[in-house]
Amino acid sequence: MLPHPSSMHTLPPLAEDGDLLAFMDDTIFAAASKTHIPCNLSSSTPCLLSPRSNHTTDHDTSDDGMMSVPPLEKCERRKQQIRDASRRCRIKQRTEVMTLRARVAELEARVAAGEKLQRDHEMRQRQVELLEREIAGLRVELYKTKAATKVVFSGIQPTGVPHLGNYCGAVSKWVTLQQQQTTDVSLYSIVDLHAITLPYDPSTLQANIHGLLASLLGCGLDPKKSILFKQSDIVQHSELAWLLSCVTPLSWMQRMTQFKQKSQQKDSNAVSLGLLSYPALMAADVLLYKATHVPVGEDQQQHLELARMIATTFNDRFQTNLFPKPIPQRDDPNDALVRIMSLRDPTQKMSKSDISTQSRIDLTDSPDVIVKKIRKAQTDAIPGISYDKAGRPGVSNLMSILSAVTGHSVDDIQGQYGVHIAYVYPHRTH
Repeated sequence: MLPHPSSMHTLPPLAEDGDLLAFMDDTIFAAASKTHIPCNLSSSTPCLLSPRSNHTTDHDTSDDGMMSVPPLEKCERRKQQIRDASRRCRIKQRTEVMTLRARVAELEARVAAGEKLQRDHEMRQRQVELLEREIAGLRVELYKTKAATKVVFSGIQPTGVPHLGNYCGAVSKWVTLQQQQTTDVSLYSIVDLHAITLPYDPSTLQANIHGLLASLLGCGLDPKKSILFKQSDIVQHSELAWLLSCVTPLSWMQRMTQFKQKSQQKDSNAVSLGLLSYPALMAADVLLYKATHVPVGEDQQQHLELARMIATTFNDRFQTNLFPKPIPQRDDPNDALVRIMSLRDPTQKMSKSDISTQSRIDLTDSPDVIVKKIRKAQTDAIPGISYDKAGRPGVSNLMSILSAVTGHSVDDIQGQYGVHIAYVYPHRTH
């Protein structure tokens, strides 16, 4: 007979859902112990609640005569198994919860780090925008002051070793300009793109570029004071040349004197389009850097004038003042040295492209070689010394060379050597 409910244990509060099975086991075991009800919680045998026989003992035997386990002990074992399983389940759940919490914390940390990176990126973007605005403002201010800026540009072709005419007509003036305080920017270029308008050998051209660079540095060009560069390294030269050629009439190009001279010397099939459009590339060289002053020789004045015309045409067509008109920086009109002429043909300028090496004095010539070339230079049979480019081109050329290398004027040279002439030819004194 089951005991009265009042005699059973009071139901304890459940701290966790996992303790429900343990509580049920405790209640059943307590009731069974007071009423002597055998309880078999074996997995194969259900629990039997029946009055215990007075003839049974605490330790029943099985049918085979072996001692069986008391029912109460079986219940205790089962109870312990259930508690162990419940404990393992709770431990597993807690482990999974802790793992999930750690994962959530890691994801939250990543999200926070990503948000911080996003904020830093946005801040850097704002800083870049501010810097770009500041740079744009500085460019505007720089453009406004361009009128007061003196930018000098000039170029030389790498067609061979520089000669005395290159030095006296261009390089020496470049060295002088870089020393002047009034010059803000000095740009000097090895114009290799101009050198390929006529047939050339690539390996020779590359060697000439290196040799010309060494010669310019040896003549006194200082990279700390001037910008010295190779034309083909700046692709904008070719790009601007194309844009300018699209606004330049063909008739302007065909009127260029140098094109006429070179095209007459070459076979018609050897005259390239590059030779015709040469002045457009030269204009791009000058206008690309908005050069205000360009040192030019007598033979390049026509090309510079064309560059001024192209700049005006471009500005008018697109209603802008992008390109200033470059000012030709010509030789001093009082200086007799306008051009150093060929030693073999004083009616032609000294040139690197001349086949005869006796026609020029290269900067790499030794003193003995220079003396031999001067002695073989063309003069005339007229006694005395006088400067007359039209009547006595050979003598006048030698006087110009002497004036260039000594710094004395032609009049001083004529007076100095006139004394010796008067001594030899008394009847020819002036």
